[in-house]
Amino acid sequence: MKRNKWVIQALMVGAMVGAAETSFAGAFGLREQSATGQGLSFAGAASGGAGLGSMFWNPATMTDYQGIQASVTGSLILPYAKLDITSGSGLGYTAATAAGGSNSSGNEGMEALVPAGYFSWQINNSVWLGLSVNAPYGLATKPDASWSGRYYNSTTSLRTLNITPTVAYKFNDAFSVAAGVSYMSLNARYTGAIPVVSAGRPTVANPTTWPVLGMDGSGSAWGFTLGATFKPTNSTEIGLGYRSRMDVDLNGDFQSVSPYTLIGYPASPVKASLPLPQSVNLGIKQIINPQWTILAGLEWTNWSVLKSPAVINKNTGGIHGAFPTGIPFNYQDGWYASLGAEYNWSPSLTLRGGLGYEWSPVKDSDRSVRLPDNDRLWTSLGLGYKLNDQLNLDFGYTHIFPKSTKVTINSANANYKLSGNVGFDALFSNLNANADTHIDIISL
Repeated sequence: MKRNKWVIQALMVGAMVGAAETSFAGAFGLREQSATGQGLSFAGAASGGAGLGSMFWNPATMTDYQGIQASVTGSLILPYAKLDITSGSGLGYTAATAAGGSNSSGNEGMEALVPAGYFSWQINNSVWLGLSVNAPYGLATKPDASWSGRYYNSTTSLRTLNITPTVAYKFNDAFSVAAGVSYMSLNARYTGAIPVVSAGRPTVANPTTWPVLGMDGSGSAWGFTLGATFKPTNSTEIGLGYRSRMDVDLNGDFQSVSPYTLIGYPASPVKASLPLPQSVNLGIKQIINPQWTILAGLEWTNWSVLKSPAVINKNTGGIHGAFPTGIPFNYQDGWYASLGAEYNWSPSLTLRGGLGYEWSPVKDSDRSVRLPDNDRLWTSLGLGYKLNDQLNLDFGYTHIFPKSTKVTINSANANYKLSGNVGFDALFSNLNANADTHIDIISL
């Protein structure tokens, strides 16, 4: 009875933290779903390398666990992303700086907690039931109010909550399969600050005085997950996991300000269809001896389904004037490869380390100041400590080194737009900036 009560409490905690705000990590997908996996840079996550949290990548891995198991993870993401406007930008940026604005965004990355909770229940020697609570996508960037680049980003926020019940079947000691159904809710905010308008033309003023307009919306979607594990020997496990595409019907409101209500930016209810990508994960775990285990992983995410979703004015049924070409993502597919190792220092203590490399889905030609993402190197360390027969504590730390990054918004970039869509001015349309970015992640 006491043990069942503890399990119920763990699931309640997992469900509550599942609603916490999230932050970006590789496009706006979140890999931070397990403290065990964090210490390995998620090497072998689909083959059990992320502990019970491996269910996120491959639900068949829960057949590695006997009886009733529960796990709760919290990952604190500490992003740093500062943009400095450089030469070649529109003349409005120089004038706005002279009016008291700043060429520097400050750190637009917002600290956030990414939660995850897992539960597995072995019904008999062949059947397992599982439940996962995750935040698989997230984004939160907000530059300083004085930044002259607020025309292209005042606030960008995306929060998700994903609940996935699963069932797994173990055919024998070598082969297991699993499947699950996922429900995801999503909330998004997308705003820009517009230069003050006088006589139908943008005029220069301190960016802190610019009015803000943009979209708030929410939606939900259904998807599924599949997985399989294969153990050709007692020391080798190979896992393959699949997460389906999820199409979110986003509904919300576009909030406008005068005089933009008269020039194609009316306040109105809006809707958009947001396709979120399918992914495939391959993991390998090899036990070398009682002390050493080597793990490797390869992940593909079909980000190219996310092009430029149209934003519809629900009052007119046509394209909203603020988004003439849709929401400009134009991503390409993303890849992530990782390698890690575990060392059993003692029966109670396990040490971990891992390296990963991520090929960003964000193209150089379409990079935005909302998400100055680029290819990146992951470096991780972690440990696991067995407190007693029923309780383990895991810790993971990651530092991410992105490549040197520049943002160039011109007519060839999908994010490009004319200044306020008023007149012929291009005072703020062209923007060049250098991005200084790095990310620290702590998981427990």
